[in-house]
Parts: sequence; C-alpha cells; structure tokens
Amino acid sequence: MKSIHLPLLVTDPTLNLLLEDYRLRSLLAQEDVVAAGVARKVGLVAAANCALHDAARRGQRKTHLSTLRPSTDSTEPSQTRAILAAAAGRERQRVRMCRRSVRTAPLPRRALRYLLLVLFLFTPLPNSARPDTLQLPFRTVRSMILVQGKVNGRPVVFLLDIGATRTIVSAKSYGNLAFRLHSVERTSQGPGIAGDSVALPIHLELGTHIWAGQRVAVMNLDGLNLLLGTPFDGLLGQDVLREFRSVRIDYRTHTVELEE
Repeated sequence: MKSIHLPLLVTDPTLNLLLEDYRLRSLLAQEDVVAAGVARKVGLVAAANCALHDAARRGQRKTHLSTLRPSTDSTEPSQTRAILAAAAGRERQRVRMCRRSVRTAPLPRRALRYLLLVLFLFTPLPNSARPDTLQLPFRTVRSMILVQGKVNGRPVVFLLDIGATRTIVSAKSYGNLAFRLHSVERTSQGPGIAGDSVALPIHLELGTHIWAGQRVAVMNLDGLNLLLGTPFDGLLGQDVLREFRSVRIDYRTHTVELEE
C-alpha cells in the first residue's frame, strides 16, 4: 500500500504540531508494517527450509524455493530498522522544535505586557498639589462667594462674579480719586448694574499670582453693598478669569481653583 503526501500550507503553529505528530505516527506505522513483512518472509523461509530438511530425510525430491528467499540486494531487517529509527529520530527532533516554537509564541505578548508596565511606572502621575493651579480660599454669604485679594498692596474682598465682563474695584479701595462717582444702581431693563465708572490700572494680587498694571473699572459700590446686604470691595470678573484654563469651585474644601 502506497501513501500519497500532498503539500499543505498551514500557518497556525498548533496545526503544524498536529501534522508533524500525524506524520511521525504514519512513519512508525510504516516501520511496523515493513518489520512485519520482513518477519513474515523470514518465517516463510525458515518453514521452507524445515520442509526441505524433512523431505531430504524422507528421500523426497527437493523443491527449489529461491523465490521465497530474500534477494541479496534487498535491505536486511536490521538495516531497515536502523534507517527507520534515524528517520523517526529526525521527525521527533522536528516535533520538539515545533513544540518549542509553540511554547515561545506568547513571548511577543509578554514583551508587550512588560512594555506597558514600564510605561505605567515611568509615566508621571498627576500631582495632587497641582503646582500650576492657583488656589484661593473663599467663604460664602447668602450663596455669594467671597475671596481675598490685594489692590495696590491693600487687602480687599472680591465677590466672584463669572457673569461680569470686567473686574470692578470700589472707589474706596482704589483711593485718591480726583472726582466723585455716582453710586451704581440696578437697571430696570434687565439684570445688571449701571453707574459711573472709570478704567484705571491697578496692582492686583490673588494668592501668589500678581497682575501689574491690570486695567479695571473703578466704580462707587456703596449702593450695591446695601442691596446685597454684605460688604465687599470689588467684583472679580471674566477679564481676569479668562487668563486661566479652568475655574473649579470646591465647596468641600472651600477653595476656588484657577488652573493655568
């Protein structure tokens, strides 16, 4: 019986390993068939020799059994087994190499895990202190947020007003005005206040941040203080807040965080 081997391209290492095992088993099975055939021939020759010997004893005519003898140019059983053993050894070595390649297949995945671990260890974690964030303590009065600051070196209290387009400083806090400003009043046309104002530069300080020559609106805020029921020295508006990337109000720690 002849075996036909067809070339098969398989890219999966596991399937390659299965095919190599199948080829090894087929080769071992062929070895057993060849060995059985040789043993059968040897047995037939031995039986024929015994029959000839018995016939010679009985005086019968000898029968020529050369066809049962193995030809001199044929491979001896020991040589056949040696050849098959060498081939089986080569196949076993190939199977071991395939198994090693299958076992080492997950190495790229391990390398990726190690790379991710290294990136995680060397990536700087966000600093909880936030050195690039200006933190201003505040207090609340009637849901209004009041923060501390300085105008021209004097401490003031600002009312945080994200709706105000400009920062406003009271005339009393600015000081030394050459003219009198009318007090602000609520407008009848909608939300907001109206009054006399003048744009002047000031030296503004909020925490560790300093604005030199910051132009603000100077107004008389006496009427607004009476209207809101709490004293303050100015409104902190969008012209200053827009210089920061974000504004966070933490009511748990009572801090306003201005992230640069």
